[in-house]
Amino acid sequence: MTELYRAEDSRLRRVVTFKLLEAEQIGNPEARALLEHEARLLARLDHPNIVAFHDLGRLGDEPCLTLGPVGHHGLGGWLAAKSRRDSE
Repeated sequence: MTELYRAEDSRLRRVVTFKLLEAEQIGNPEARALLEHEARLLARLDHPNIVAFHDLGRLGDEPCLTLGPVGHHGLGGWLAAKSRRDSE
């Protein structure tokens, strides 16, 4: 349902992770609600074995969680998949 992407926060000069909906879930209100619910839960947690939660924002029209660094794929893949979906 979601995918993780490595990104660089250029203002703070740190590596972060974007957690985004898979291309097939973009525009799905239930998937959006689940991702936003996950953000609210993560915001309440603070433990060394749980990835740090930084922010719930938007990438285009889609919700985007910004987390501490974890395993990654490039963000370009997500943007390309979204572009393909938008053109269908």
